[in-house]
Amino acid sequence: MESSRNHRMDGSEQVDEFVIGGIEKGKIGRSYDSKKKKSITAVLLTEDDKG
Repeated sequence: MESSRNHRMDGSEQVDEFVIGGIEKGKIGRSYDSKKKKSITAVLLTEDDKG
């Protein structure tokens, strides 16, 4: 996936990655061959540090 570059992020950004999905038998953590979905979220803080 690539940015459209239509919405530039200036200032303080907070980025986190996480996995969505329940426990799978025989799978530990972020297994690449699991049914779990990886997700990335970014938040841009304004000058007064409000999202």
